[in-house]
Amino acid sequence: MLLAVAMLTAAISRADLIERFRAPSAIKCEGLVEVSGMCAADIRREFQLPVAASAAKTCRELYEGLKMKPRKFKNSGIFVMLGDSAETNSAVVASRAARSDGTQYTRIALPSPAHADLRAFRREVVRGFLFAVSGEEADDARVEEVMRLANPRLCLDDEYADIRAWRERGEYRRGRDDEEYLRLFRRVKDPGEARADDVLAFSSRLMLYPQQYAIPFCGRYWACGFREAIDLAPLDPCVRLSAFVKSSELAVFGAGHGDEFTAMVNAYCDFLRALAAYDGKGGKEALVSALDAADGKLKEMVK
Repeated sequence: MLLAVAMLTAAISRADLIERFRAPSAIKCEGLVEVSGMCAADIRREFQLPVAASAAKTCRELYEGLKMKPRKFKNSGIFVMLGDSAETNSAVVASRAARSDGTQYTRIALPSPAHADLRAFRREVVRGFLFAVSGEEADDARVEEVMRLANPRLCLDDEYADIRAWRERGEYRRGRDDEEYLRLFRRVKDPGEARADDVLAFSSRLMLYPQQYAIPFCGRYWACGFREAIDLAPLDPCVRLSAFVKSSELAVFGAGHGDEFTAMVNAYCDFLRALAAYDGKGGKEALVSALDAADGKLKEMVK
């Protein structure tokens, strides 16, 4: 450290050195993040605030992803030092440092801010966050796990994968039970968009069941598909009642996934409402046509 200061002093003027030492830090995220610069004023003007904003954004995302309440810091837990190396240096150097009172914090050096490896920087910010907020010494695997939690898109990917593992293989993760998985399964996870998992979840509900489980349709059917229901509806009013109830259920379950998905849901709901009114005295062809149209929209969603 002393050698570095001596070399720096020899390379720049006394006035410039004083200016660098006196330059204020950028402090963000309730004092958790501090960015300073032993660098020329022009480099500090260009990089200090963007680097501080980037680190603070990561920390806010981590608070949200880990469901933790932000806290205030009297002294920063993550201290970033900007250098002014003219070389193409992508290094991000992180270490533990201690203040005079013995408290430790994470020190991250960016010798050349213009060329720093941004993913490596984000990784060290995550590691520093975990140490500052919860005292956790995180290895690389833990850092990668938490980075995914802080990324809404990756977090969503993990949630879909988690539900898929429960539904297909009966795997339970993160201490969840069936009730919680069912809530996740029904929830709109990505508003305005429909993934293949959402289409599969919707298609799994395209069956009719008796409203009273002890009373099967026509005295013999415990469930039936929509196409079979067309022939059963005139024979049993319970089929028509189930179709009417199902139209409301699908409208709720299928909401929030975008225009194309909504059009498909509406097509099935229109069919079910028509089925609920069908007594067998004409109109079967129209029902079949309505169901064909709804199934066609579903097939388009699957592609």
